[in-house]
Amino acid sequence: MINYNRLAYELKRNISKFSNKISVGLKRPKMKFLTQMIYGLLEGNKTHLSEIARSLKESITLKKTIECLSRNLHNFDNGKAVMDNYINLAKQNIKLVKTKVGIQSFIPKNLKSQQFDIFKYFKLAVS
Repeated sequence: MINYNRLAYELKRNISKFSNKISVGLKRPKMKFLTQMIYGLLEGNKTHLSEIARSLKESITLKKTIECLSRNLHNFDNGKAVMDNYINLAKQNIKLVKTKVGIQSFIPKNLKSQQFDIFKYFKLAVS
């Protein structure tokens, strides 16, 4: 039988870990804001601040939560740092792949013996 409380706790913990990894170098309030936004987006499946605020289930009024999120979103200017951290995190899960493949049926007869670099235009492939 599935323990939904445990599952919810683990999901929230994993979201928090991910958020902490991509917000390295940010101050604590901005890290908390980023965690709240990610959790709210994933929980509510909507991008409206009111839906994000509703999914956070804060003890304060919904209006105050929306105002707080709105103010933090307006003042958030660390998008580049977060994106750089995310890219560095993603690089750990992506490996470079370079493969030579002979494509026999789709090439002209005079080029059939040549090898083609299938990843000529695609530098990365997800493992």
